[in-house]
Amino acid sequence: RCLSDWSSDVCSSDLLLEIEVEGDRVQRVKTWVTGKCVLSQQVRNLSDLFFSDEGRLGLFEVTYPRVLDPKAFRELKLLLEEEKSVSRFDQLVQ
Repeated sequence: RCLSDWSSDVCSSDLLLEIEVEGDRVQRVKTWVTGKCVLSQQVRNLSDLFFSDEGRLGLFEVTYPRVLDPKAFRELKLLLEEEKSVSRFDQLVQ
């Protein structure tokens, strides 16, 4: 359940860029989204800071339960290159 809007939070791409390991970036985002609602466009914007399918998929996994527009979220699948990542994404949004 969403308690507040993430857009009013201090979720800064600059702060994420200071974190070198993508898995650690995913954990930071997980902390930010706890109890908040997110839009697919916000997730899309953050996905630019992840350079591997594994990192982007981690981002998608922690944000999907909080997303307000799941239909639009499904379009993020196009950002994944590897077939196994696409399959995992499909399982996520079932």
